Formats: sequence, structure tokens, C-alpha cells
Amino acid sequence: MLDIITSYLQGRRARTTVEGEFSHFVNIDAGVPQGSRLGPILFIIYLNDLIHDLESLPLIYADDTTLISSEVDTHKTTSQLNRDLNKISTWANKWKVKFNAGKSCDLIFSEQMLNNSLPVLMDQVVINRVGHHKHLGITLTCNLNWDSHINNVVKQANIKMSVIYGVKLLDRVTLDLLYKMNIRSRIDYCLQVYGPALKIHQLERLEKIQYSAARLVTETMKFTSRARLYDELGWETISKRIEFLSVCHFHKIHSKNTRSLIRECMPSIANNPHTSRRGELYELPAIRDKHLANTFFSVAAHAWNRLPLTLKGVKNINTFKTNLGTVMKPCKNKLNKLGSKIGNSYHTQLRVGRSQLNGHLFEIGLSNTPACLCGHKLESVSHFLLDCFLYHNERKTLMLKIRDLVRPQASKKYLCNVMIYGDYSMELQNNYDINKTIFFHVQEFLCQTNRLCAFSSMQLR
Repeated sequence: MLDIITSYLQGRRARTTVEGEFSHFVNIDAGVPQGSRLGPILFIIYLNDLIHDLESLPLIYADDTTLISSEVDTHKTTSQLNRDLNKISTWANKWKVKFNAGKSCDLIFSEQMLNNSLPVLMDQVVINRVGHHKHLGITLTCNLNWDSHINNVVKQANIKMSVIYGVKLLDRVTLDLLYKMNIRSRIDYCLQVYGPALKIHQLERLEKIQYSAARLVTETMKFTSRARLYDELGWETISKRIEFLSVCHFHKIHSKNTRSLIRECMPSIANNPHTSRRGELYELPAIRDKHLANTFFSVAAHAWNRLPLTLKGVKNINTFKTNLGTVMKPCKNKLNKLGSKIGNSYHTQLRVGRSQLNGHLFEIGLSNTPACLCGHKLESVSHFLLDCFLYHNERKTLMLKIRDLVRPQASKKYLCNVMIYGDYSMELQNNYDINKTIFFHVQEFLCQTNRLCAFSSMQLR
């Protein structure tokens, strides 16, 4: 094996290219091939004994090493860390590895200002003491306040939102996918870890990004109800998203699909779990400190305890996520995404109750009157679709196309609901196909009337 590894690493060279010009080859006497499969394994083996005989808790992720020491007195933690750093320096000198003290940092987690704490040294160099540090994509602060991290998340999300604004003419399905891949994925990163501890104003900042994305995807107006817009798209709120991700991760730990270190933080299981219809239940000790009450394990354990027994028994994490989604996530209506870009937008505006109709504009102070131009006292969705004589010809064409798809001699209320939401009372195998056809004809009517066009509405008012 030693001969095989030696052959694998020996005789490697590298060169640089700039604008098509190549430098001379230089022999590589150390390190492993970049991007190789064996490289990370060999690196881990090489670093494996670095953490032996350390007093503090060492955590290694690739080449990122963290030492954690916890005591009441910072003088004790500093002394412990300094002893461990001396051991690491000895190991580094022996195995020809150099740690950069200038790129390292010292962060004290405490609610109090501890400026009198002794310095942490590495190779006689004082490690810089900071108030916050970005570690594996998470900005940690000395008092575990998440404002700095939320600022970074919002900044990155807004940058990506500006890119999606540049392609806002794409169809609704594509924009929905772009949001989930590029923006929500950034919001979701480690959200289950710090999300339960977020304050209302921090949650609102994330919610504002999602709401802007929802309006962009559906091309709806300002002041549209957030709840109705999320229901239209089948999106959950940020708070519900945190709960879903937290329960999924907690179940993953419960099913022993994570490393043992994180399982040590799990609360204990109740002594008599079989007396409960919900099976195993985790004990939730009384926590006086409000900060600890809003931690991942407290919040996730409480939510996991309330799950039905059949769901808790699912071992496969992907199956668990799917089944949990049916319980915690809003239902998605695939009819809502049908149609052309503009037709779907008009249709969505009527469903969420915020369109260019005077009845909707009057509610938010953008129209002096709720009356219709035909003289009717209220330009509602029902009046616009079924009664207004200004669109008699377009309506006549619409009714001829859908008369065989709806109930004969149906009431106006039924017809309006079918045109907006579809008919789910029909006990037919082709229920979706019928609603799909109705939606396409309704959207064609909305485009022909041109009533919901913003420019047209402004001119009429």
C-alpha cells in the first residue's frame, strides 16, 4: 500500500498559463492532487492525530480546525486553549505543517463584555480577538445575536433577486424554480439551526424577501395579501419553513443518521414512552433562560413529540420528509400555474383579490370609487366576469366555449367560483382536464377585455 501511495504522489508537476502563454513546469514535492478522490482521504489520514490528547473540544471540517473550551472563568479557557495550541504547534513542526496564526481568530461567547481576558497565543503570536466570525457560512457573534448573519443572508438574496428581475418575463414555473434554487436555498442554509432563535424583526426581513419573490413569480400587485399569495403558490411562511426543516433534522438525529457528537445534545426520552399513544416522547425540562428555550433542540423536540406515531416510525429520511410535507406544507394546486404569462397573471390577481378592478383598488386607496364604468355601484370579480355589459361580446364567446363544461342552469356564484378556482365537486376522472380547459378560456377572456391591464386601468380612472 505504501508503494502504491508513493507512486501515486511522486513525479507530479504543475505550470501556469496566462493568455495562452505557459510557464515552465515546476516539481510538486508536497500536497495531494487537487480535485482527486483520494486527496481528501489522504489529507484526513495525515491530520488524524492532530486532535489527540487535547483538553478542549476539537472540531475539524476539511482544513478548518476549531477548538472549543467552556468554563465559567475565561482565564481557565484561555489557559486550556494555550496549552492545546502549544501541542498543535509541536505537531505542526514535526509533520511540516504550518498554521497561520494571522488567519485564526479568538471569539468569546458571552452576554458580558470580557475585555480583561488573557490573550490566546500560537507560536508566540497573539491571535486576533473578534466580536464576530463567519464559520462555514454562518456568521457567529459573541452574544449569539443573529443580526449580522441575517444581514449577510439578505444581502446575498437581494443580489440574486436582482438577477431574477432581469429575466422576469420567463413563465411562472421557471421563475418559481429559479427562486427555490437560488434564493430560498440560501435562506434555508442552516436555517434549522439558528432559525428557532430568530426574533420577529429578523424573521420579517427574510419574509420580505420571499414576499417580493412571490410577487415577481406571479406578477401580482403591491399590497397583495401575503397569506393569499403564499396559498396561491403553495409556499410556506419562513416560520413554518423553520419548523419543517427543524423537525426533519431532528428526526435525522433521532434515527441515528448523523455523527455521534450531535446525538449527545439530544434531550432524554421519557421513562414510560409506551403509555403514550404517540410512542417515544422526548422530555422537555423546564428552561428558565428564554435564550435556551428558543434553541433548536427545545423547539424541534417539542414539534417532533406532537407528530403522529405512524410518521415517527418512518426510518428513511427522504420518505419522512415527503410524508411530513403533506402534514406541514400547504397544498399546491397545479391549475394555478397554467396559461400564458399575462393570462396567468390576470387570473392570479383575481384569485388573490388584488387587481385593477375598481372594487380592489378602492380598498387600498388607489381609486376614488369602487363603482364600475358601466354604472354599477361595485366593480367586483363577479360583476366583471358575469354582468358588466361593457364586455358582453367577449363574455358571450366565453360562455359558448365553456357551456358544456359547467353545470346547466348554474348560479352566478357557482360560475364565478369555477372560472376563478375551478370545479372540484365534479366526480369525474377527467376533472383536471375540464378545469384546465375552463382556465384557458377564462384567461383568453381576461386578455381580450384588456380590463386588468395597468395602463388601461389608469386611463379609465
